[in-house]
Amino acid sequence: MIADLLSLEKNSEDNQNFDSNNQYLLSTKRSNSWKDIIPLNSEQHNEPIYPIKNFPLIIKNAIEAIAEFVQAPISMVAQSVLGTLSHISQSKVNTPSPFLKEGESCALFLISEGQSGSRKSTCKTLADFALNEFERKKYDLYEIKLKEWRQNIAGSGKKEQKSFFNEVTKPQDPSCVFSDITIEALLGLYIDGFIINSSISTDEAAQFFSGHTMKSDTRNSSLGIFTKLFDNGLAERNRSKSNQNSSGRAHDVRLTINIQGQREVLVEALNDPILKGQGLLPRFIITIPQNFAGTRFQTDEFQTKDAHSDLRLIAYWDRCKFLLNDNFHQSENNNSNNHRTVILLNEEARVIDLAFYNEIEKLQAKGECFEHLQAFASRGCQLARRLATVLAYFAGETFITSQIYSVANDVIRHSLKEWLRYAEIETNKQSDSELLINNLIHKCKSRKMDFILKTDALKGAPTILRKVNDFDKCINELVAFNYVRIKTMNNSKYIELNPSLLK
Repeated sequence: MIADLLSLEKNSEDNQNFDSNNQYLLSTKRSNSWKDIIPLNSEQHNEPIYPIKNFPLIIKNAIEAIAEFVQAPISMVAQSVLGTLSHISQSKVNTPSPFLKEGESCALFLISEGQSGSRKSTCKTLADFALNEFERKKYDLYEIKLKEWRQNIAGSGKKEQKSFFNEVTKPQDPSCVFSDITIEALLGLYIDGFIINSSISTDEAAQFFSGHTMKSDTRNSSLGIFTKLFDNGLAERNRSKSNQNSSGRAHDVRLTINIQGQREVLVEALNDPILKGQGLLPRFIITIPQNFAGTRFQTDEFQTKDAHSDLRLIAYWDRCKFLLNDNFHQSENNNSNNHRTVILLNEEARVIDLAFYNEIEKLQAKGECFEHLQAFASRGCQLARRLATVLAYFAGETFITSQIYSVANDVIRHSLKEWLRYAEIETNKQSDSELLINNLIHKCKSRKMDFILKTDALKGAPTILRKVNDFDKCINELVAFNYVRIKTMNNSKYIELNPSLLK
């Protein structure tokens, strides 16, 4: 009977016809003793560590301080801080470019995943504290000037009003950090000269990926605009004469994008072939931090601490305020768009730059890890230079040092690993082992059995696990975590599932 049973097992279609007696006969050859299942924790599984160890000290200290106060992952905090630094730096410095003497924009595009309740907003609040305060003061001053302008009009006759309009320009809203703005509105602000440097910064990714700009009939055109802003600092619009939004161009403008969002929103966007194919997503630095929910316990002593009294954060905010005020006063005294200094790599950093380029290029070859991620990997050096420029400027360096450039390389390596994880991600963010065990459970339940021939399991495994080495790696983990056992009968190997999985 066992021989008949094994013969049937080799025919996957006949597996569905096993009756309870046949399954009982095989089960008598197995031990009924199972250890408790150890949960597979996909949130911590194979997650790259965000490399802030060698960041400039003032930045590293601020990231660690915010992470402590908010009880949030380092990677989520780091991206929030980098978004602030990018906004501050983009108005003053350019990144060295092998093709452009005047360099290129240092503005960063950043994405961070974070579930609801992961404290994304609080991370941004502390990271952006000095920037938000600066923006608020600018807006308050604008409101005062606008009120005075309106009062002058109201107190004048028609003849005086006409002269006043010609001589006194209406004050314009100076806001340049937006949580939700259409690409048309942003282009208008650039082209009309109201802003030169701006940021789209939001902890609600749906505002960006599911808003009008990305859902409208002109999405492909919008994607091209974002890539031009990133690459060339060019804002351009061509319209018919009858269109109220006139045509025009603005050169040397800058845009930072810093987006945080929930997995349910991001997973659809980040696996969108159009967003990948048109090159928008490959320009982003991404991180997928683990979820700390359930571990963020507090003590009485913890609750008495005040972030605004922490010397690490005070130093960081003071540096932000100094640079923001310095940039603002210089822009008021200079109407030209481009008076940015290129921060060059020193000789040691140039050596690292060459090695990093060759490293990333090699990993794009056939059979290498970035073979199917070439659009992302090919921008590795460009993004590393931009990030290094931002770090160097904020730290007060006159050159990009080897230490700064090395840590920028490490962040880009981290990002590329995260993009690899997203390449096959599902909506519930399963690890490879979770994908496999769910696949096995489905197959065994459909056959009303608690075992499957290993070769059949390999043939029907998720696509990314159909190579023997990848499959065996996951099976070994499932064995170690008490999900499955491997049994050999008549020279054939079977995968036996823990009965608790089939209840």
